[in-house]
Amino acid sequence: MGDRNKIMVMVQLSMPPEERSILQLLARGVSFKEIRLRMGVGENIFRHHLRFARVRLNANSTLHAVAIALDKGLISIRE
Repeated sequence: MGDRNKIMVMVQLSMPPEERSILQLLARGVSFKEIRLRMGVGENIFRHHLRFARVRLNANSTLHAVAIALDKGLISIRE
């Protein structure tokens, strides 16, 4: 297994379910507001999870984080 694959496995294991859920719902086209309502969290907590998801994936933006997560199989568009 290459170093890059090892890193992605570590990211997958260390990513909290909240971060993964946010990215998955964004991939499905759900709005920030709707995700917050579904999760029952305020804007600050939501942004905290989203920011750490971007950092974990070394993404430049939220869209980039979703793309990386989809590409690496961390999330799926299918329900």
